[in-house]
This record gives sequence, structure tokens and C-alpha cells, in this order.
Amino acid sequence: MNMEQCSAALAAGSDAALQADALNCQLFIGGEMGIANTTSATALACALLDCPVADLTGPGTGLDHAGVLHKIAVIEAALALHRPQLDDPLAILQCLGGFEIAALVGAYLAAAQAGITVLVDGFICSVAALLAVRLNPSCRAWLLFAHQVQSPAMPGYCKH
Repeated sequence: MNMEQCSAALAAGSDAALQADALNCQLFIGGEMGIANTTSATALACALLDCPVADLTGPGTGLDHAGVLHKIAVIEAALALHRPQLDDPLAILQCLGGFEIAALVGAYLAAAQAGITVLVDGFICSVAALLAVRLNPSCRAWLLFAHQVQSPAMPGYCKH
């Protein structure tokens, strides 16, 4: 996505959190479908954590071994293509993320700034939380993780 699109997605998420704040909500829960976006989430995690793709790539919603190998190849190609731009979290999000992940990042940042606890639920949301923390480390105090999903990368997220 280009920077204008990334900014719009971040703003859409922020707006959702600000609406929750206006309603005096004390807990924000963002979510997504979890279908076909584990590839971009894994690419984001690899770039943010500087880890080998094969170490962080799992089957997602049920890929067989050949599917996982293809997923690894796709992620490696995306990282190679964008490597020169992957120097900060926002650029990483813009180059490798999807609109739903960008919206979650914007929501998490705005919720934390408003003093609303964020319940982070699942793999994609955990990657969005990692991005939010990389963009603004002080938001980490507002993130509460619901569970640890079966992803090879999950222990790495939790450390950060």
C-alpha cells in the first residue's frame, strides 16, 4: 500500500478507538477474519524481529507442507523486494502489511493514548500489537494478550 493508504487505514483504526473512548469503553477488542493474512503478518514479524522466514512461518489455516514451503518463498520474495525500505516500523507496515493490520495498529495506538485497555486476540492482532509497540513503546502497558496461538513466531512477539 502507499503511504496515503497506510495513513488512511491507521486513521480508520484510530477513529474506531476514539469512538470507543467517546462511549466511555474501558476495553477495546479489535479483530479480523484470519483468512489469507497470516502470510503478510508473518512477513511483518520477520522484518520486525529480524528472524529467518522458515523459523516463523506456520501453516496458517491448514496449509500442507508444500503450501508452507510456497508461503515461505512468497514471504522471502516480499522481504527481498522491499528490503531497502524496511528501515522503520511504519515503512515495514506500508510495504508488507494489509489494511486490516494497519487499522488494528491505529486502533491500538489510539486506545492506549486514551487510556483504554486493549485485548489482543490471535496471531494477526499480535503482529499489529508488535507494530504498535515499535511505533510507540508506551502503548505496551495497555496491551493484554488473550491467548498464545499456535504460531512459530508467537514467543518472539511476547518478548517484545
